[in-house]
Amino acid sequence: KLDAGSWMKDKIPDGFSKHQVSSIGFPMNVLWFKRDLRLRDHEPLARALEAGKPLLLVYVLEPSLRADPHYDERHWRFVYQSLLDLNRQLKPHGAQLYVLQ
Repeated sequence: KLDAGSWMKDKIPDGFSKHQVSSIGFPMNVLWFKRDLRLRDHEPLARALEAGKPLLLVYVLEPSLRADPHYDERHWRFVYQSLLDLNRQLKPHGAQLYVLQ
């Protein structure tokens, strides 16, 4: 069971913005979805949720992988659909996956 809830807004001290909190080293877990694009049976996700800290979920579109000829259009279509599905699953929990380039 995923219990992401309102993972960030309840953890920021009053009077601080998200930017200020990250710049002073406010404890946070960052989970980088790389190859395992699922929520079930995801050990790092389970550990991050158990830690009880704010959790930032990210997927990085790595330039080296995007340029790799071994990854064709079908692969990237699968990744895109998987990322959409992850966000669909996360939305009811007040969480989302950030896709970075």
